[in-house]
Amino acid sequence: MHKIVTATKHLRDTHSPASCSSRDSRPSSRPSCSSVDSKKLIATSEAAALRIKLQALRIENEKQDELASLHSGKSSHRHSLSRCSGNNLAITSSHLPNPEPPVFTGNPLQYQDWLFSFQSLIENRGVPPVERIHYLKRYLGGAAKEAVSIFFMLRSKNSYQQARHVLEHRFGNPFIINEAFRSKLDSWPSVHSKDKAGLCKLSDFLLQCQTGVEEVRELAILKDM
Repeated sequence: MHKIVTATKHLRDTHSPASCSSRDSRPSSRPSCSSVDSKKLIATSEAAALRIKLQALRIENEKQDELASLHSGKSSHRHSLSRCSGNNLAITSSHLPNPEPPVFTGNPLQYQDWLFSFQSLIENRGVPPVERIHYLKRYLGGAAKEAVSIFFMLRSKNSYQQARHVLEHRFGNPFIINEAFRSKLDSWPSVHSKDKAGLCKLSDFLLQCQTGVEEVRELAILKDM
């Protein structure tokens, strides 16, 4: 009976407010309610901040994607414009007329210019020698064509070279060219100091003489003019 009374008393003392306050005043290894709430609040705030950062990062990535797509569209547009421009240039170039040598009629002053054009546009294009004689006939006229007309009737493989040799000797000889320059200058009409057009023509001819001396070594005798 004493033991029951003692146990009852002990149980009553254990559940009494004083006992509770005494237990609460003792250090406890478990966190208090206020500490748990604070940690939950901090965790909630950190999660919210993380969500905000992720959302901002997502928006930034979307902006970058839009800018990249816009830049890619502009690049593609520029590439298309460039391709169209290149195609237009190719079409324009294909419609340009093919350059041709002038027709040489026998003026020694025009021989060097004609020869350069003929060699660049005919001889250096890989035209077979047997066909060059036909092009030579096409781009000759007047006295020059008459001087080599005999070679147009020949079937010889050397007819072209023989015709070229005659043209060189008849019209391309430096002394003949020099005489042509001298003759033209001697027969030049008098030019009045106020005749601008006449002075310009004379100046152009003198420049032609100077250019001939610089380009053709044999024409150095023109310096005596």
